[in-house]
Amino acid sequence: MQNLHADMLVPAYLSRFSCLGPACPDTCCYGWNIAVEHDSYQRLKNLPDRELKPLIAQALKRGQGKSGSADFGFLAVGGADGRCPLFSNDGLCRLHARCGEAMLPAVCATYPRTTIEAAGQYVQTASPSCPEVARLLVEDAGAVELTIMPCIARPHMVNALPGNALNENARVLYLGVLGSQDIPLWQRLGLLLLIAEAIDAARLAPLAAGVTREVGIQRVLDEWQHLLASGDAMQAVALWQRDDDLHLQLLAALSRLRTRWALTRRRYCELVDEAAAGWDSGVPAASALADEQMDEVLARVLYNHALGSYAPLAPEPSLVANTVLLCTQYLSLRFWWAGLALARGRALVAPEQAELLANYYREVMHNPAYLTGCVRVLEEVGFAKPEHWLRVLPA
Repeated sequence: MQNLHADMLVPAYLSRFSCLGPACPDTCCYGWNIAVEHDSYQRLKNLPDRELKPLIAQALKRGQGKSGSADFGFLAVGGADGRCPLFSNDGLCRLHARCGEAMLPAVCATYPRTTIEAAGQYVQTASPSCPEVARLLVEDAGAVELTIMPCIARPHMVNALPGNALNENARVLYLGVLGSQDIPLWQRLGLLLLIAEAIDAARLAPLAAGVTREVGIQRVLDEWQHLLASGDAMQAVALWQRDDDLHLQLLAALSRLRTRWALTRRRYCELVDEAAAGWDSGVPAASALADEQMDEVLARVLYNHALGSYAPLAPEPSLVANTVLLCTQYLSLRFWWAGLALARGRALVAPEQAELLANYYREVMHNPAYLTGCVRVLEEVGFAKPEHWLRVLPA
């Protein structure tokens, strides 16, 4: 198996990231079934190591995937402690220790890194579901500044985004708006909602004679580039006001999520229970929600997420729906963050911020439907259109 070695575009924190191993406050090998691609499944099944063979027989299961698929098998992580049977008492992987990285399934060898290919450029990021990545994003104001460095990836773990100029133009515009430090984060998200609404309209509008769908979408992108460059877009942003009644409905809906969703991580459950108690304490929330550091950190977290996964014009039901997922992450994290500050009677310090981020994104990673479930709950209280989100995003 040949790894991909290439110069990749990465956020600056990735050059400083390394696995903490036994010193990590969490473990990757906990609480989920790990997909095993066909090649790795066969290698593990036939591994002659006498010590590992019974452990592999216990852990390795046949999955739903067909021959050659990435989910041909899986490592069943369970038991009384919820850990992978290959996980040793000293906090290391027995398979890695005895056989090396090349023997690991792709997910084990790759996590928490994600690699995409966009317009011929490889981009690698890492998930804040890893406590060390969360710490780096919290503590370093320059964590998501972009640089080029040599990286390694498993070829079939590289997600190739649609390789056309239109999709890349949309991606560049989106990342440019989201990464702008000249305007507050809520305004960036509001602009993305408006851009998404305009692009969705262009995707669905009847075509004029001699005009292709691509030409219509490019016109929208060009128009927004002009509005942003001229400052006209920001004039509209200055008029936005928060609807306090709608904001209270959102907070109430988020507080119900704990009882309506079967959360998988015990520590995340403890954090959201504590945060919910903070909101129920009657302590005025204005100062907790106005924590400037909170939005500075969340801006880096959301940009990192978008950089590693965002393909605005990929086949999806709606670009607005895609953008709403970003807004949901923002509002949910602000809610739990502020609730914890209320419960503790002070602003969260960096390790507490990183703990919340890591547990939130581990829950999202282990429960792929979690974010869309959050969106459904919010839609029940009126968050059905972009203008509804615009009325509640201002901090």
